[in-house]
Amino acid sequence: KAVNKKRLLDHPEKFFTEEWSNAPRVDAAGKACIDSMLSLPTVMSGWILNSANCSGRNVVSTWDHTVNSDYLALPSDIKFESPQIANKRTTINVRLEPRQKQPFESLYPKELIRRIFYQICQSTSTRLQLTFMAPETIKIEKDDVIAPWVKGKWEFANISPSDILNGSVLQFLDAVPGVVLTSVKIKNDVWTFQGSVY
Repeated sequence: KAVNKKRLLDHPEKFFTEEWSNAPRVDAAGKACIDSMLSLPTVMSGWILNSANCSGRNVVSTWDHTVNSDYLALPSDIKFESPQIANKRTTINVRLEPRQKQPFESLYPKELIRRIFYQICQSTSTRLQLTFMAPETIKIEKDDVIAPWVKGKWEFANISPSDILNGSVLQFLDAVPGVVLTSVKIKNDVWTFQGSVY
C-alpha cells in the first residue's frame, strides 16, 4: 500500500519508536537497582564483592577469590567464571511501569541537555561522558525518513555514596524529558549510571 508522501514529510515521528516513553522512570528504575545491589553481601564465604551491574531487572554480581575463600560453602546459585571469580545472577522483584508518555515535542534541544548534564556533573562532583548520534533514518518506498529527534548516550561516573543514598542524581535526571536509565554499576566501591537521552 502506498504511503502518502505528505504524511512522511509532515509526521516522520509516526515511523519511529519513542523508546523513552516505553522506559520506566529514571528514579524508580535506579532505586530498584540500587536497593537490590546494596542488599548484596560484601563478603561471602571468604569471597570479596568486586562488582555488580544492574540492567533492566537483572543484577549480575561478581566476587573475587581471597586466601580465605571457601568453594564448598558458596550458595548453589553461584557460578564460577574461573577459580578466581564467582558470579551470581538475580532478578529484581519490583514491577516498573513505563513512564507517562512524553510527546517528542517536549524533548529538549541538544544544547540545553548539555547544559543540564554539565550542571548535574558540577553539582554532584561526578564525571560525565555525553555523545550524540546522527538521527535515525529509515527508507520507505525509496524515500529517506529521518527521525525528528536524535539519541544521545551518557554516563555519570564516580557518584558519591551520599548521592546514591539520597537519590539526587536520579532525581535530576528524571526531571529531564527523554532520559532513559539503562544500567547502574558498582565496581571497587565506585558507582556509575549509564543511559540514553533523546
